[in-house]
Amino acid sequence: MWTDRALDAFTGRGWAINNANELATIVADPAAPLTAQNIGQWRYPLGFPGGSAPATMYYRLPSLFTEGFVGVWWKPSNPWQGHSSNVNKIYFLLGGVCGNLIPVMYGPPGGPYQLRVAPEWGSDWSWLTPNVNAISIALGAWHKIELYFKYNTPGKADGVVRWWMDGSLIGDYANVSFPTRGCFTEFQFSPTWGGVGDVKRQTDYFWFAHVYISYPSAAPTTLFQEGFEDAKLATRGWYGNTTPLLSAEEHVGSGVRSIEYKFLTGATTPTAGSALRRKFAGTDAVYLSYYVKYSANWVGSQKLYHPHEFHFLTNLNDEWSGLSVTRLTVYVEQNGGTPLLAIQDGENVDQARIGVNLAAVTENRGVAGCNGSSDGYPDSCYIHGGQHVNEKKWYAGARYFTETPGPFYKNDWHFVEAYVKLNTISGGKGVNDGIIQYWLDGQPVIDRRDVLLRTGANPTMQFNQFVIAPYIGDGSPVTQSMWIDNLTVGRERMTTKTTSGRRQPHDPPDSSEGQAHGLSPTPAGFTVMPSGGTFGPSASVRSQGVRGSRWPFAMEEKPE
Repeated sequence: MWTDRALDAFTGRGWAINNANELATIVADPAAPLTAQNIGQWRYPLGFPGGSAPATMYYRLPSLFTEGFVGVWWKPSNPWQGHSSNVNKIYFLLGGVCGNLIPVMYGPPGGPYQLRVAPEWGSDWSWLTPNVNAISIALGAWHKIELYFKYNTPGKADGVVRWWMDGSLIGDYANVSFPTRGCFTEFQFSPTWGGVGDVKRQTDYFWFAHVYISYPSAAPTTLFQEGFEDAKLATRGWYGNTTPLLSAEEHVGSGVRSIEYKFLTGATTPTAGSALRRKFAGTDAVYLSYYVKYSANWVGSQKLYHPHEFHFLTNLNDEWSGLSVTRLTVYVEQNGGTPLLAIQDGENVDQARIGVNLAAVTENRGVAGCNGSSDGYPDSCYIHGGQHVNEKKWYAGARYFTETPGPFYKNDWHFVEAYVKLNTISGGKGVNDGIIQYWLDGQPVIDRRDVLLRTGANPTMQFNQFVIAPYIGDGSPVTQSMWIDNLTVGRERMTTKTTSGRRQPHDPPDSSEGQAHGLSPTPAGFTVMPSGGTFGPSASVRSQGVRGSRWPFAMEEKPE
């Protein structure tokens, strides 16, 4: 389960709204389903123009939302003036330029209306029309609208789209070709009236009472965890330097050890030696969390760069790849107490056109510098090993790891989280919609959702390697140590700090509502709605040919 939300408020728990004209309001409806009373009302006043929505309420979707279920309680007003294009959109699974999946109340301005689905990607898409039950939509009545989709196998037109109204299967297609994986990034209550032209000659309404979104738990959220409780790292999949220094004096919670990285004065690497690596299943998005403590005399590098701490590499480099010149390296670290996320992709740099902005010319270029910056963030280009390499950095807005005792004192244990999601690729070009985020003790300190991490030249790029490799290139100014404990790598943000050092369920990135954690699958029927309500196909619908008696969608307890 990704979200289970009553429409009794427009914001909070990760939801937000664009409502500049105040055409969306919370109103009372004692007859509304699955709510005590209050619902969301979208008003289309007299004179409202076609091609727009009264307001847009939105919520971020899971990474790689390639199979999912959406249930919505919705009511159109009676009377209702339909748009001259026959289109009255209900909500969006939004991908923007790469595509949208949209349930639509479709029909001539005076009705009757049917429930269609628009797979709106590319220029030659076709309506998905009712092919099981062509039931008309009753105006002025609450309807339970349910949608299930599953991406096609790459190279095959075998994607699935099914939708229901009030428990009856309306359409069932198994020949759909979907857009780029990871296209759908946001759910929107943005009920757009028609296409272009036309105008409302009466005041009409859409009402929404509840939304439920779920996705499969087949791919585990957690990729691996490490507590550094013993030295048997190689048996748990680590390679490289599998004999690091472990500390029994410094550890978190009920643990007995942490991993220690101790720099001697003048040393570029810690006493324990080289990089500690771990491979994992390829993913377009990675989440890292760990506890960290620095010695009281920690000064880092005392430069504007280094120490490096943690790295993510991709499947476009091998398992023993260097770290500084790759197809893509993501760095998670802090410099002078300021949290920092950075990237470099020196192997992608066009060495023949250094300093030329190639962003609008070719996808065969670096994204972190040397060949221009399409996302507008500052970058750097410099000589290393006889060739030009690059880097791009995003800093927190202030210094956080402090020198004196207090909330962020460096010599206390702190909980660090980072989330990085590769940007999508549309029409063979990289889209500036990659995500980088960093939290310290649960507080967001870096949040950018418009970055470019790869171009269209690398459409198969996925993260698949994690590396711990603390490094101070000019040598450590003093003998100093850092300790790391209770480390997790996953696909989604899943934990938060507690004072005891133990983890507890948390939220998807940029929200405070829950997401799947790979718990037991839900029986077909999605019996997770309050007040006895259900989303998902009923037994009678399953008898009409919905495949399988169980759908592997995960449930979890929602945090308060």
